[in-house]
Amino acid sequence: MTATFTDLTGNTSPFAFFGRSPALPPDNGGGGSGGGGSPSLPGDTDGDGVADILEMLAGTNPALADDKPVQQGAAIMDAFALTLNFAKPNSDALKVALRLSLPNGYVQDGAVYSILLGEHTESSLVLNAKGASPKANTTLKVTKSTVGTGAKLALAVKKGSLATNLQKFFANKTTAKTGEVFKIPSAVVIQTGGAKFLYVGEIEVQYKATQGKLGKAKNAL
Repeated sequence: MTATFTDLTGNTSPFAFFGRSPALPPDNGGGGSGGGGSPSLPGDTDGDGVADILEMLAGTNPALADDKPVQQGAAIMDAFALTLNFAKPNSDALKVALRLSLPNGYVQDGAVYSILLGEHTESSLVLNAKGASPKANTTLKVTKSTVGTGAKLALAVKKGSLATNLQKFFANKTTAKTGEVFKIPSAVVIQTGGAKFLYVGEIEVQYKATQGKLGKAKNAL
């Protein structure tokens, strides 16, 4: 499947990935339905080991090997709930819960998060000292563990137009009663302390849809 990523300055880059799959590969200890592995994303123009789409998410130059985010580890997705409303514009919704380990020197106040889910991006979410982005149709809450560097991320999107990007992936069609299973690549970029840190992962979700009405996806059992 192909799509086009557009960054905040209007630059575009075509890319292709994703596919349906009956099952994820064995979990290597990442935990949760999101696993701990890194999805294989094609397109690495400068050969620095970071896919172009992830560099654009981070705001680094995909054509310059010396300019890349720090690959920090896995983004483990514990929950995914998507509703695409094909009958009513601006009525799509998304809720996602992720886990990751925060980088050394992380400062919550002023940290900037950008998140990629399938073909959809939420960029430049700035946190306050309590770990919350400003109230809007898209919100992010980051809760740091009281022990160690772990953190939980809760992303919520309401009154969105998610189908514009995601209907290429979750097709606007009727599915079988049992639904269809897909793997959704994900990535999180954290900007803090003058550095950009990259986390990647994927989750297996089950998608069900009714032609012209609703499409819903959630964690596959």
